Amino acid sequence: MSKIKKKILIVGSLRSFETYEEPLGYGFKKNKFKVFFFKIFPNYKKNVQDKVYFFLFEKLKISFFLRSFNKGLIQRVKIIKPHILFLWRSTTILPETIRKIKIMYPEIKVVIYHNDNPYSGIINYFKYRHYLKLIKISDVAAIYRPSDYTKIKKFKPKKVKLLKPYYTSYLHKPLRVKKKRDVVFIGHYTKERGKKLNLLYNNNIQFNVFGNGWQKYCSKMNWPKNIFGSGKYKSDYIKIINESKIALGFLSVKNNDVYTRRCYEIPACKTLLFAQKTKELNKILKENTEAVYWKNDYEFINKIKFLLKNKQKIKKISKSGYLKIVNNGNSEFHRAKEIISY
Repeated sequence: MSKIKKKILIVGSLRSFETYEEPLGYGFKKNKFKVFFFKIFPNYKKNVQDKVYFFLFEKLKISFFLRSFNKGLIQRVKIIKPHILFLWRSTTILPETIRKIKIMYPEIKVVIYHNDNPYSGIINYFKYRHYLKLIKISDVAAIYRPSDYTKIKKFKPKKVKLLKPYYTSYLHKPLRVKKKRDVVFIGHYTKERGKKLNLLYNNNIQFNVFGNGWQKYCSKMNWPKNIFGSGKYKSDYIKIINESKIALGFLSVKNNDVYTRRCYEIPACKTLLFAQKTKELNKILKENTEAVYWKNDYEFINKIKFLLKNKQKIKKISKSGYLKIVNNGNSEFHRAKEIISY
């Protein structure tokens, strides 16, 4: 007689489905779970009525407008009866909804997770108020970075677990392509990132940047048009990382990041990760043997110059970083397994 599979219902926006919810769902499938998804936002049409609805629903998050979707989640839970209810950045799920679910099915493990930093500031409190109220009533509140431990305590969680980012095993892997790019960054524009890449330009270091918000900055700095490209995703993202000798890993100052998912994805593609130095990142990938880090502008430029003159060094570090990431439990399978163990 076959064993009955356990079930998980993953609740999220599903707007970055291929990046967030889908890989995690695949990780649970590999852990012998049946996986279901629930979308927390409606589909909008390009008309005035839906623009108003979008403002009330997603910007103001007024409870009255959220209740129909919340009722939908309750009905979905009744049908599926999951063992785990996983809420990923679920900012429109009301505390009353989770309370009702816990009363009906007390055996369901409710896990909430947010990979940004919703715990500090008045604006964040308003923006994430429904999510923050879920912390107290959920079984587990998973956090993205170690510094979140202190910040989340004021919301009185029952249990807190660190859930680091990961690479996706079926996407992030080495390809048989030529390393034709020297330095690459794939991600959105910020002032600090622009400043760093302009240092590369002023030092005649060949680089490419792909992502939102760069076109205006590129024009302002008079960079050649072939430097910039639009955002790259899935197979295009993997191909460009694989084609690059060095890939940059910038951290979000706004979110107080000490690592990002790119710090896992880049080495998994067997490309050298060059990132801002943090104590936590150095624990994941050892400095100068599995990745290379910078502390200031001087190191940013001179370490890149040194590496580009030492191709064997790049090759050796890239290989060591790859082996460290893929052999030490950092895929979507391993993160799903962690959640199951909570």
